[in-house]
Amino acid sequence: MMPSLLDKGILISDLVDSKIFGMRFDFDGWPSTHTEEDKLLRGFSDSLFTLRYKYNQIFPEEKFAAIDEDDPENAGKIFKVVYKINLLPMIDLHVAKDKNGERIVVNEGFSFLKDCIGGDEIEVFSIANMQDLIEFKWTSFALSFHTLGFYLHLFYISVLTVYTHVIYINDS
Repeated sequence: MMPSLLDKGILISDLVDSKIFGMRFDFDGWPSTHTEEDKLLRGFSDSLFTLRYKYNQIFPEEKFAAIDEDDPENAGKIFKVVYKINLLPMIDLHVAKDKNGERIVVNEGFSFLKDCIGGDEIEVFSIANMQDLIEFKWTSFALSFHTLGFYLHLFYISVLTVYTHVIYINDS
């Protein structure tokens, strides 16, 4: 559906900013306060109906365990936790599990971000859901991909510089 809206030039900023693609999540089994104040983005590829029982799977690190608010060690550094669900990755190319637990590629050949870049609606990139999607993709895989590319280019330039120095400068 989203590809056809983008192809027809229909503005999607309000849709992307709506509660359809981004909503707050609150469940009594999840900690509502924590000592960690930084924003954290995590992926979840299972059914949304099982999400509320998967806190320990999504946040397996010991630092995300529930805290004791009465502990004097935590005094003065407890923050309110807000959990948000961003469903924009579900309309983009992504990997999911089928009924047998096998990984399958969903929406192959469609890139929501690529279509948004090709469109005329710049306002869509100022929406929090879209910024979270971009940040998640950057920290999940794009940063390491571009870091590897940087070091390969650095190696290539170093080899080219040494080659030039040995062949042309030292030969003179």
